[in-house]
Parts: sequence; structure tokens; C-alpha cells
Amino acid sequence: RLPADPDHGYQPVEVERTIENELPDTIPWHSSMYFAELGPDWETVYARDARPVIIERSIGNGSLVFMTDTFFLSNEGLREARKPTLLSWVIGPAERIVFDESLKGIADRPGIVRLMRDYRLHGFFVGLALVALLFIWQSATPLVPRRGMMDTEDREGRDALDGLTTLLDRSIPTGELLDVCVREWERAHAHVRGSETIAAQAREKAHRVQSEQDSVVAGYQAAAQCVTERMRRGNGGVAQSTPTTNSGKESGR
Repeated sequence: RLPADPDHGYQPVEVERTIENELPDTIPWHSSMYFAELGPDWETVYARDARPVIIERSIGNGSLVFMTDTFFLSNEGLREARKPTLLSWVIGPAERIVFDESLKGIADRPGIVRLMRDYRLHGFFVGLALVALLFIWQSATPLVPRRGMMDTEDREGRDALDGLTTLLDRSIPTGELLDVCVREWERAHAHVRGSETIAAQAREKAHRVQSEQDSVVAGYQAAAQCVTERMRRGNGGVAQSTPTTNSGKESGR
């Protein structure tokens, strides 16, 4: 055991050099540990009461040195009990020295969290998590219907005319359909003399027939007949056009 002082706690002891070299004869030692049952390859460098505390053995092109105290290597030891000769002997002829130290359980173990904090990657990881959530949501709930969810009639046998008719159904209210047809005919035949009068008469007749029969189709047919008759009278009996170029199916809409 190390000697104890009631006021200052345990006190260091002096250990003695046991080999012939330039090392100090004695050095202060702050540990009560020592080596026991050494093999013949080990040489005792310093000992306390014949108990080895620094030992060395040759191995390969170098040697191994073990010691039971490292106070002389610490900052406090270098300040209060500096032993430059011992330090030089421990280092030996090496030109490169590696210190592998973990003081009181404190060690630097960089990980993902440490790198995120050092390089300020908080926003990047938040964005990455958001993208992952959106991908999972899109995979679970597709934004467009799957092919299996579409009706067979919607996927097969449809042509451009059906697409146009569907578009008109969605874009033009039923109550405005006759006015749109007459207006488009009037715009396409603006160069024809009297087209405004023909359009006005066709619009009036279409609305009258529609209100009487409660049918958009009947109103459209009345407007088409009115336009055909007026155009035949004004062009030598040759019918020019009707208020729309759509087929009977589209006219029914």
C-alpha cells in the first residue's frame, strides 16, 4: 500500500532503478501495483522493494515496455516531476509516436448524430424523412386510379369524338349548350351576309322548341333546320352548314 497522509491522502513512493543505464536512480511512483510471476524474457527496469513496476522485453525489431503507473507521462507529472531522461528512454529511437488514450471513460466516438450536428445536416435529414413519407403514402394510395380500377368501357372502344363529347359534358352546362353552338356557327360564318340575323332566328327558335318539348336535342334540331333553310334560300338552294359539325351522337348531347 502507498503511505497515507490524513491531510493529503495517499503519497507517492520512490522506486529504484535496477539496471545499469543513464536513467534516474529513483523516480516518484503513484501506484501500489506491481508485476509478479515474470518469465525469463522480462527484464526489471524499476522496482519497489524488489517488486517490478517497470519491465521490458525484446520482441522482433523492437521491445515492449510495461509500467504500473503513468503519472510521469501526465500533464501534472510533466509540470511537477519532470523526468526527460525517462521519457526519452520510453520513446526510444522511434520517429513516430501514437498516443491511444481514454481518460476516465471519455472517448470520441463519432456517429451519424455527431456528423449531423457538426455539419448542420438537420434540414437534409428532415427533408429526406419527408420524401420517404411521401413515397410510402404514394405507394399505399396512388394519385391516379390503377388500370384494374378503370371500367372496361372507359379503357376500350373510345375515340377522339367520344373524348370531345366528354370534354363538352364537363365544360359546358346543359342550359348553355344551344347558345354555344349558335355562337360558334356565327363566328365561323361571320363572312356570310346576314349571318347575324340567321343566328338570332336560329337561337330564338331553338329556345322556343326546347322550352315546349323540354329537350335540348329538339332545340338543336330546330336551330339546325332554321339555319339550313335560311342558307338554302340565300345561296341558290345549296345548304352551307349547320350550327355544329358534330355527329348525331354529339348533337344528342
